[in-house]
Amino acid sequence: MQSIGANSFNILLSALACLLVLGLQQLGVPPVPASGLTALVLIVAFSILKIGGACGPAILCGSFAGMSFLPDLIPALNGVQGNLPWILFALLLSVAVGVGYLLTQILSDKFPRGMLNGFGGKLGATAFAATLLCTYLTRLFLGIPISIHPPTLNEVSILLANLSLSDLGFSILASMAGAVLPIVLTGKELLLIPVPVRQKSIYQLTANSKVMGIALLGFAVGGPLLLIPQVGQIMAASWYMGTFVSMTALSLPAPNRFKLLAGTLAPIFLWILQTRFHGTGGLLGLAALLSVFTIYTVGIVGNFVLRRTAP
Repeated sequence: MQSIGANSFNILLSALACLLVLGLQQLGVPPVPASGLTALVLIVAFSILKIGGACGPAILCGSFAGMSFLPDLIPALNGVQGNLPWILFALLLSVAVGVGYLLTQILSDKFPRGMLNGFGGKLGATAFAATLLCTYLTRLFLGIPISIHPPTLNEVSILLANLSLSDLGFSILASMAGAVLPIVLTGKELLLIPVPVRQKSIYQLTANSKVMGIALLGFAVGGPLLLIPQVGQIMAASWYMGTFVSMTALSLPAPNRFKLLAGTLAPIFLWILQTRFHGTGGLLGLAALLSVFTIYTVGIVGNFVLRRTAP
């Protein structure tokens, strides 16, 4: 069982990762490589220093919250000079995601099925929940209007009018690649517990090593994708989102096919979620989690129907 006292260091590490990614964005580094680079450097550093233990997931979760675009979350306040409101909000957000990560881990130990253990995108969804709660509480305190209602028909019609099918297509391709290429590159037998020692894959390594692999993929692949004209940004984000799908650790009859389908669906969820939550950190992880959960649920229902109708 996780405890707050024994894991308080994870709160600090998650908060640090969040602040570093926010800081890199202020220096002009795009969010995807900023998240990957921050997670990679921090985990390597703490591993060399032999402190922090299995701190990788906490660091990655914090880096996802740091991908937030603060002007979208907290608009500039009339009569307030400088960046003080955003600095204070960044500090609050960093603490919120650290506490949110720790609470999620405690609940996951106690209720593994209810907390969707093994579903890819869970760390990002945790960062999203912490970011959203922090944003709404801050807006409420500052008297900034809060919009929590579903998109109106007018907003949906505007979104559809501005939808680029080519952008969506590139997004789907990048997400699919991110969902399956890590598996192809690291081996096929990824979900066996216990696993043969001779097989190598990121799913058989420590928590820190797994996170380092995902962070490296985000930085080394997501960064160059940004150089592609017009569609580079959406492809980099979708690639990173797809790698979250690839981290799904469920017993599946056809894991590659499952993750390919989930990677195909994730950009659709991302496109829908952006209508209301643009700029919220963890949005990529939430879209990945929803796609994995949807495909998993459809598979269970389909198998149940087939068994009921079988002669």
